[in-house]
Amino acid sequence: MTNSKNKLVTATLAILGFIVFSNVKAQQSPISNFYNFNNYLLNPAEAGHQYRLAGTASHRIQWQGIDGAPKTTFLGLHGAVNDNMGIGGKITVDQTDILKQFNAALSYSYRISINENTSLRFGVSGIMNQNSINYHKAIIGDYADEVATGGSQNGTTFDAEAGLMLAYKKGSIGLAASNLFESDVNYKLPENRGDGTFERVRYLKAYGSYEFKLSENWNLEPYVMVRNQGVGSFQAEVNAMTSWKETLYLGIGYRQEAGYIGKLGFQITDKLMAAYAYEFSNTGIASNSNGSHEFMIGLKMGKVKNETPSSPIEEEYIALVNTKKPVQQPEEVIKTEVKVEKIETPISEENTAVKTEIKETTPEKLETTTVAISDVEKVTTIDSKVFEQKIPFEFEQTRFNPDAKTSLDRIAAELKKFPTQKIIIYGHTCDMGSNAINQQVSALRAKSVESYLIAQGVNSNQISTKAMADTEPIAPNTTIANKQKNRRVEFELVK
Repeated sequence: MTNSKNKLVTATLAILGFIVFSNVKAQQSPISNFYNFNNYLLNPAEAGHQYRLAGTASHRIQWQGIDGAPKTTFLGLHGAVNDNMGIGGKITVDQTDILKQFNAALSYSYRISINENTSLRFGVSGIMNQNSINYHKAIIGDYADEVATGGSQNGTTFDAEAGLMLAYKKGSIGLAASNLFESDVNYKLPENRGDGTFERVRYLKAYGSYEFKLSENWNLEPYVMVRNQGVGSFQAEVNAMTSWKETLYLGIGYRQEAGYIGKLGFQITDKLMAAYAYEFSNTGIASNSNGSHEFMIGLKMGKVKNETPSSPIEEEYIALVNTKKPVQQPEEVIKTEVKVEKIETPISEENTAVKTEIKETTPEKLETTTVAISDVEKVTTIDSKVFEQKIPFEFEQTRFNPDAKTSLDRIAAELKKFPTQKIIIYGHTCDMGSNAINQQVSALRAKSVESYLIAQGVNSNQISTKAMADTEPIAPNTTIANKQKNRRVEFELVK
């Protein structure tokens, strides 16, 4: 076993020496299997994209069973400052035998809204890169070797990354570049052998994904990515992640020249999730190992408070939906009796009178009202139960599902039968998102239902709308299922 380790260390030192002394460029950036859960690790433009403080921490053990194989830790945390700006920070620590890389970045992103469903984000990061060669950690047979007694050599440099991301509904396309300036890391070599240089190469990444709703409980998100870092390092990756009720996640993938990937994740609570990925291959160095393992913990830390004024579109909708709810009628009415008596009158008068006696019994008093109505044969009332229905919406969506058309058609039919009856449409959201965004989304949800009813022949004068944002939840926003209940539109009859 010692001989095999010595051979590995000798080979490693030879490779490192070739890199340091000959200034050779090579693949330098470690790769995670959990970009699906935190695209900010790929692209600074993703900072604050989902309008909440979120992050992941993962640890990857590559080529288990091979001494000196890479071990990498990823940490990324980001959130929204307001509706348009996001910030984030990320750290990567990669240890490959005696070579260690430490990268830390601070990021800023800015969002430009193109239309209701589309936005474009730009992002930049400042990066600190530190490379270390720890010769004293090498396992060798000759401890008198002057290389082994050289201690550790460290070099630090600063660089930048930039990216952009186009988001459309449930999909996104991103492009990012790291090591923009290709800043070199310089070393003082042991035994006064002069300076060595580790050249950093620009790292390009392009990716795209879109989430499809397969059924009420199942979603599917295909994900494609390509990378390039130096000549001959092009690599493509394709994978797909399916989720059940946003609670259980299953994924498979393939990475060129690396192998196949399997993923499993579980939403432990509304804020905390855990995931595991296993990567294996039957070619290259990976075929001689027990595969690669990666473990991840993800955290969503609630919504971010918005402190910026509303945009023009938000102000327009907020102005349209400031109607207040009418006071509810007392619920103490216990019993209502209606007596209808037909009163005979001469035929020559050609009319019919109806005498109606109404008695209402309440805990406080008993009232009797007599109303005489001419030319009335029958009294009809609107079906209030039709308006008790709630129209559900998906996360961030402002258009209702086609399944809701049946309910809306019944509402439209009732309103057309009673053209003087008015209603208020209330739009609601869950608590995910900034205050201004939730206000806008709830207004758009109410307006989309209003537009459909008008298209079915309802008079626009019968309808008013109001945006409630997340101020009136019907269930605590503590679980994913409850958040789904709160994303809705409700109706109220104006009496």
